[in-house]
Amino acid sequence: MEHWVLLWHIPTVMLVMLAAGLIMGQRHVGELSVFDLLTGISIGAVAGAGIIDPTIPHLTVLAAILGLALFHYMVTWVIKKSVPVGRMATFEPLVVVKDGKPLRSAMSRVHLTLSDLLPLLREKDIFDLREVRVAVLEPDGKVTVIKQGGSFHGAVIVDGHVEHEVLQGLGWSRERLLAELARQGQTDPTRIFVATLSESGELFVVPKGDEPLVPAVRH
Repeated sequence: MEHWVLLWHIPTVMLVMLAAGLIMGQRHVGELSVFDLLTGISIGAVAGAGIIDPTIPHLTVLAAILGLALFHYMVTWVIKKSVPVGRMATFEPLVVVKDGKPLRSAMSRVHLTLSDLLPLLREKDIFDLREVRVAVLEPDGKVTVIKQGGSFHGAVIVDGHVEHEVLQGLGWSRERLLAELARQGQTDPTRIFVATLSESGELFVVPKGDEPLVPAVRH
């Protein structure tokens, strides 16, 4: 009898997990945040227990999986809508190498050692630190590298929010940013989806709602 129950539990749990994955949104494993990972572990634990333990009410297992997915969706929505909450719930990108020099203070903030950093750079075909203009540790643990001769572009406005630290790091003030926005016909930063600033002072602005038509892509 338990074998028949098992055969019933497996497809139903997997179908509900598929629905939960669609609710949570499409992500590659390498792009998971800490919260994504914890949610996935929780769903996996509930699903595994629900499949092999016939004493647990099956509907309770399915409801718990969907409940975790919905909770994840709501928290993710809040993170996207609130920059402060997003920063508390996720890791920020961090510059760990500048002009060939590893930044020890930045590395110590995320417990990154040279033994961790050097293999990440080798994955980018970097064997000589002098080749690195800027190396950024991303929230997913990967490193993005700009080689010498390349230009660093910082996001100074993200979803209407002015990134003051990024702006100051590139040598600009808020007043200068607003003046350049006005020159480009943009008077309200909150109406800008993203704006990037290069080290050479070139500001690229994408207003909210300014999206080109794109062709549909199917499987």
